Amino acid sequence: MNRGEIRTRILTAMNDDPLQPVRYDIAQQNRTILEGYETICEQALLERVTYRIPRRAGTMLYHLAGIGDNIQVPWRIWLPDLNRRLEPVELNDLDARHELWQTIQGDPYWWFPVDFRSFGIWPFPAQGGGILEVDCYTWPTDVLDDQGEFRAPDTSAHELLCLYGEAENYLRQWDTSRAIDLWQQFTQQSQGQHGESILSSRDHVRGNKPVGGRNQLYFGGV
Repeated sequence: MNRGEIRTRILTAMNDDPLQPVRYDIAQQNRTILEGYETICEQALLERVTYRIPRRAGTMLYHLAGIGDNIQVPWRIWLPDLNRRLEPVELNDLDARHELWQTIQGDPYWWFPVDFRSFGIWPFPAQGGGILEVDCYTWPTDVLDDQGEFRAPDTSAHELLCLYGEAENYLRQWDTSRAIDLWQQFTQQSQGQHGESILSSRDHVRGNKPVGGRNQLYFGGV
């Protein structure tokens, strides 16, 4: 379903005219639908993007804002030219491996979190060349109009958005019992049906970009 069809389902369930609603604002409904989709993506880490960035000589740290705009968390890093997946470790592990690990150069074998906006690779390459493929879970982008469709693999995600929209509208009516019931359905179904799924995968090639922005870093690897 596209955004217009989802909104029609929500407003029809609320016994209002989907074309000219009396009690509900269309722009507000659109914001609620996007909020619901963001909630699904945040709970289940659904949207995945693979970014390709240059592997630079002497560079150990990489900032998420310099890789992509909407990154929630990176989860896997590959060196395609070396056919190597970097193993995730913690800073304490690196301290235990070598007292002066920050000075070690060579082909990278590990990656590690630094803070919520950056990660590092180790050893750091002495020479440039090659790329890093950074697999990230990302925040969704809004659709452009009512004909736009969210990148969902099946109709179950659309049904979840309808539940979310209805729950929010009942909250606006102060009907908390019905809102809580719908919210519980939304939470259970979103975790049960989409907890292990990936909505879409896109490839991006990025060059240099200023550091900054708001991002979140996930430490792990699948």
